[in-house]
This record gives sequence, C-alpha cells and structure tokens, in this order.
Amino acid sequence: MSLPDDLPIQTAALRAALPDEADWRTPCAAAGLSVRVDAAGNTFARWCPPRADASQPAVATGAQLEDQDDDRAIGLVAGLEAIQTLQRLGFEPSRPIEIARLVRSDDLAQSDGAYHAWVGLQTEPSGKLEKQNASVGIAMSIIGSAGYRFRVTGEDGDAGAVPMPDRRDALCAAAETIHAIEQLARSSPSIDLTATIARMDMIPAKPGTIPSEVTFDLELHDTEAQNRNQVAEAIHQEGHTIALRRGLKITSEKQHARDPAACDQAVIDAIEQACDDADLRWWKTVGRSTPEALSVARFAPVGLVLIPGDTDADLHVGVEVLTRTLAQLSTM
Repeated sequence: MSLPDDLPIQTAALRAALPDEADWRTPCAAAGLSVRVDAAGNTFARWCPPRADASQPAVATGAQLEDQDDDRAIGLVAGLEAIQTLQRLGFEPSRPIEIARLVRSDDLAQSDGAYHAWVGLQTEPSGKLEKQNASVGIAMSIIGSAGYRFRVTGEDGDAGAVPMPDRRDALCAAAETIHAIEQLARSSPSIDLTATIARMDMIPAKPGTIPSEVTFDLELHDTEAQNRNQVAEAIHQEGHTIALRRGLKITSEKQHARDPAACDQAVIDAIEQACDDADLRWWKTVGRSTPEALSVARFAPVGLVLIPGDTDADLHVGVEVLTRTLAQLSTM
C-alpha cells in the first residue's frame, strides 16, 4: 500500500523512555516487537507481522550508543516511532523490520543481521543543511576513521636552570608536531579529511618543570581511505623529523581504524523518493560518526538520513523520511 501524505507520527512522548536499556525493551515489547539480546549486549527488536516473510532478511535501523546520554538515541526513537506509524496505518511489510540498539557494532556479523538494508538516522549539527536550505541530508558515503596515540619523550629539568639550547622539551616538540598535523590536514586534497587532537597528557605536569613526556591522541577522518593513510604517513614522517631535529623521541601506535564505506544506491534512491513524497528539500552530503553503519556495510547495503538537529520538529521530519524509506525497502 502507498502511504498517505500526512503520517500519524507521534514522537514527543518517546523521548522520556530512551536511551535507558530497560525502558527501551519495554516500549518495543509493547509495540508487539520481539526482543533479543546477544552476547555482546546488543539489543534487537523485530517487527514481523503475520503477512511478512520471516525467512527474508530484515530491513533494519538503529544506533550504536556510547553511553546513556548519547544523542544518537534519536535513531532508536525514530525507528520505534516509524514502526508504530506503519502499524497505525495498517501497513504490511513483505519482510521484517528491525531496530538495533548497539553497544558494540564491531561484533556484528552476517549471521546477526542478514539485513536486506540498513537505514540510519542522525543529526548533522554543522549547519550545512541550513546553509543549503535543506530539511534532510542524504549521505552518499560514510566517513571512516583512524586513531593514533603519539608519545613524545624528552628530558625534564628545572624551568629556570636549563638554558634554551640545552632543552629537550617534550611539550614544545608535541606542539610543533600538532601544528604540522593541522597544516598537513588543511593541505589535503580531500575536503572531507579532518584531523583532531582528542586528548593530551604530560609528565611531570607541575609548575617550574620542563615536561619530559607528552602523549596525545590523533583522530583522522576521511571518505577516502587511501588519502587518509597517506596523510597519516606524512604526519608520522614529519613527527620523526621534528624529533630528530630537537633531539627527542616520538613513537606512535595505531588505536583503531575503520575504512569508509559508500552508501548503497538503491537505499539512496529510496531515501530520495521518501523525501520527494513528503515534499522535503534534500541535499546530498557525507555521513560522519557512524560506527554502526560502517560495521553493517561489511555485509549489507546501508544508507543514512541526516537532520539538522534534535528538536521535535527535526525529529518529526526524520521519522517521516525514515518511515517512508523503511516502507519502500520492506516491500522490495
């Protein structure tokens, strides 16, 4: 069945129930969804009405939450409300529709989902959608990330006693390296590459003493894995050059790496059609900070709907687009 122009969406009442784990299971069960929890703590709530073919791969949505205050809980709010909206309309999918509340998406495998498609919903708080006068962003690709921990080792000493030429100041070397990182990121041919220093510690951290050791974490994000890796290599080379000139030592260790992923064209088309049916202006962009979509992309087609913020108006738009997209994909 085709969906009407006006969908009976009710979003505001759901916020209070999420993202607490126990409350999350309760509204899902109340909506007639079957709920299971895997060994990693991931929760899956599946809607499979009688006329749906339970043997078919499900269409899925959801989010990975880092903590109970994670703003990506809107992906769960929207998923549950989308299913309940379809239930109010008497819509009958041909295949199951599932919502996943993920704790560790890296543990997902083909056997966990066997998904026909995955459609996520997230905010895009950079203001780009407003600048484009668009209500919805449609991701064409999802940015991957790589994390590195750098350790700069020098020599401590009395701040008033060690002459400048004799210093092996780990903090100054780290600062020069961080400046080089920024310059290399700004000169990258990929406009989507970002470099961020996420954390910094130094030893000793006390007045009057030259730091002997500094550690800092670097996060690189890009839609192009090759470019990201080339920038990472250039950063490491520059760091070693700085260390050699200053008479210090710089080491680094890779903490994690997720390759970027292209969104599936069929899912993109379904999102575009959903926006057109809702008479919403959309803009093609990239998806950021989406570990669950990158994990699912290993074994299923993925797509991502972006909204400007998390107000009730934004959420209403997101739920409408997600509802229409899930409806389309669940009958394909």
